[in-house]
Amino acid sequence: FSYLLDGIRNITTNILAAKKKTRIIAFTAVFGLIINVALNFILIPVLGIFGAAAATLLAYTGIVIIGYIYQQKIFFIQWDWNRIFQLFLIATVIFILAYLPISENIYMVVIWKLFFLSSFPVILYFSRFFNEAEIETFKKLLQRFSK
Repeated sequence: FSYLLDGIRNITTNILAAKKKTRIIAFTAVFGLIINVALNFILIPVLGIFGAAAATLLAYTGIVIIGYIYQQKIFFIQWDWNRIFQLFLIATVIFILAYLPISENIYMVVIWKLFFLSSFPVILYFSRFFNEAEIETFKKLLQRFSK
């Protein structure tokens, strides 16, 4: 989940920086810091290390939401939330399956994880995630590198 948030944050931060709105970037970072510290004081005594993880996730989510709101006001982007959700859902299922304990043999574990890692683009393709233009671009790349 953090990679999804980080991807959105990278896009919004880069746009804000390009538009010379670095104060907003600093504001979101300070906001996240304050929220993270406050939630750590509340959640760590109750949940331990999981409280720290939850506090960080919630603070980071706040950073992303605030950055996104400001970015949309300054430079509107039509985000395809259906595709983002589909990508997130497929990645989550693959992640869960890849971490199922199948063996204590390290070689089997590596093969198992590599299988799921390599299946990701295949599953995206068969779930009709890619549009025609993306498929054509991929075919051209394959042709270029197969020469």
